[in-house]
Amino acid sequence: MKQSKYDTDQDGICDAPECDDVLAIYASDSATGRKIAALTQQSLEEIGITLDVKGLSTTPMYAKCNDMTEQVPVCLQLSWGQDYPDPYTFGPPLFGGSAFGALYPGCCNYAGVGATEAEMTEWGYSVTSVPSVDDQLNACKALAVGDERTQCWADLDRYLMEDVVPWVPKTFLNQIDILSARVTSYSFDEFGGLAALDRLAVEEAA
Repeated sequence: MKQSKYDTDQDGICDAPECDDVLAIYASDSATGRKIAALTQQSLEEIGITLDVKGLSTTPMYAKCNDMTEQVPVCLQLSWGQDYPDPYTFGPPLFGGSAFGALYPGCCNYAGVGATEAEMTEWGYSVTSVPSVDDQLNACKALAVGDERTQCWADLDRYLMEDVVPWVPKTFLNQIDILSARVTSYSFDEFGGLAALDRLAVEEAA
């Protein structure tokens, strides 16, 4: 916060009016959502940011956060699951300007990264110029699977988190599967976050 333009005396506490009563919505039909909202509210108050926390059930929450005309500053409980183990399943839909067109209609670039001036104006924003990472996304997705592709996505991830800062990942889940010694084939479903049951093989009992 000390390096932010919203902290004019660099004391680590936001002193700008933009930090007062910031609308933040969460999934009220989730016990986890209520806990996340309370913890986030308490944590941000320590650096001078006060939240106006509102609860919505899960489906309306996603709809509101996906609607750029709603201009929701903070969505506390959005999640994303990859389709297969490659950063491409995160990059374009979450950070690409194409997310506002026919490629990903209505989903899921919540932060508006890569939006055009015309789109920002249409959504009612006074700011009409925002960062874009479309060139980096196109460069990474064009590379063959291998070290160069992995490094390209890693560099883009670092740039997003250090320079663009569209949002902050706050929760990562660990999935632990306990397998019998009789299991001879196992695969993990990246999207479902569970064992891929159609890929399991078990040897016959002795």
